[in-house]
Amino acid sequence: MEAGMKQDGWLEVLFLRPLSGRAGWGIYLALLALLGVVYFHLGSVLIAETNLDLETVDQRANLDLAYAASSDWYPHRSSYVQPLWPWVSRVVMAEDMGEYFTRGRWLNLTLGYVLAVLVSVLGARWMAPVPGMVAGWLTGIGVMLQRAHFFHPEPLLYGLFAATLVLMTLTLWRSRWVYYAGWGVCFGFAYLAKASTGPLLAVYAGATVVLLLARAGWCPGWLVARGADDRWSLGRHAAGSLLAMAIAAAIIAPNAVFKHRVHGDAFHQLPNYWMWCDDFDTEAASISPRLETPEGRASFAPGELPSAGNYVRRHGWAHVWQRFGEGFVFMTERFVVPVRQVNRALTGDLQSGREDRGEAAEVWRYTMPARGLYLVWLAGLAAVLLVWRTWQKGPPVFRRATGLAATALITATVLLYLAASGWYAVIGRGERFTLVLYLPLLLFASWGAWSLARGSEDRRVRMFYVVAVSAVLGHALLQTVWLLRHPWFGAAL
Repeated sequence: MEAGMKQDGWLEVLFLRPLSGRAGWGIYLALLALLGVVYFHLGSVLIAETNLDLETVDQRANLDLAYAASSDWYPHRSSYVQPLWPWVSRVVMAEDMGEYFTRGRWLNLTLGYVLAVLVSVLGARWMAPVPGMVAGWLTGIGVMLQRAHFFHPEPLLYGLFAATLVLMTLTLWRSRWVYYAGWGVCFGFAYLAKASTGPLLAVYAGATVVLLLARAGWCPGWLVARGADDRWSLGRHAAGSLLAMAIAAAIIAPNAVFKHRVHGDAFHQLPNYWMWCDDFDTEAASISPRLETPEGRASFAPGELPSAGNYVRRHGWAHVWQRFGEGFVFMTERFVVPVRQVNRALTGDLQSGREDRGEAAEVWRYTMPARGLYLVWLAGLAAVLLVWRTWQKGPPVFRRATGLAATALITATVLLYLAASGWYAVIGRGERFTLVLYLPLLLFASWGAWSLARGSEDRRVRMFYVVAVSAVLGHALLQTVWLLRHPWFGAAL
């Protein structure tokens, strides 16, 4: 296999071999510096021209909490927003709220760039320079520019959420204590960024069951290879998982104590009740003050407190399935093709601006409209290479139980969070709810495709991989050029 790879020369160095050597890293870091120049230039335009109203999309709530928690030793105080971002943002706090708002947006942009660089460097170190640059460029321009110019916890959340999933996957591969401790830390702080991380525990438990079934030989032989792996131990996995949850609990505990004292519920979140309403303005907003305390919640008439059981009793299962189905389809479509048209996403067409908002005649509403199509392309590439390997070498599809468990973990996570955001769509359709999935999907799809191409002895497979990854990078760079040539953005981007 190595001899065959050497025949490809520079293709191996750029696409298939982890980056090494001072010269290689010097060039690579220079390219990341170029990414930074582009990123911050576009970010300055976004900060100057968009999202100018600090009262919108929960930004005022984050600002108010930051001032209220200005002397807190630890991010524990919360309202209906979680405390991590308000607490972190204090490093740029100013007495004037408007100035603080602007400084916080610049801080978020900086955090977004740091995350993009980290993804790029790790991608080059663990995969190869071009796949690493693809992952970093899409993270920076496609995701962080879209969300980091808000006074929001999203840059922190996206990084911590992805790190949690990656470390959870590593514990399914090898039972190392550092992996368990790592996902416990990342999960705990991800919860403090936004409380929607809880379902990851259920998904992780399910992936563990898949791994156990595969190792025990209870999965079909054509699907996964039978046999155990000495690098993984059920005993260490159980103990390590308990360690992770203990670390996460310790990180979350001060916030839980605060919520129990103030709201009467250690895990109080207004969205936990809003999700069982049918409209925010006419229903959820009006009852929110009553939901903040045990006495207020007790004041609801029997059967009126928003909950799953009460919702089903009021509306019936037919309405439940209709709302779920419509929301799931809508949010999935918006996640994959936010501009709703594949040709528009691929050709970089600007959208019509709204004069009443002070927008230009044509504007960008998404910094990278084809970002979801890139994910589909990379995931499809990994699937094609997996099928190709199975066709060439025969079953099983997965050579190790870890591969099946990791696939189950990311697939279940995506489906679960798309379903949850689809159900919540009648309350809030913001893409920040689904973009939390982007970085994990990007990392898993990129790694899966690379590892399959790297492990193949067929030169056609490697060339197919090279062309496919080059297409993503080329189109992403072209989209960036379009942004630079026409830096006109929607007022509410």
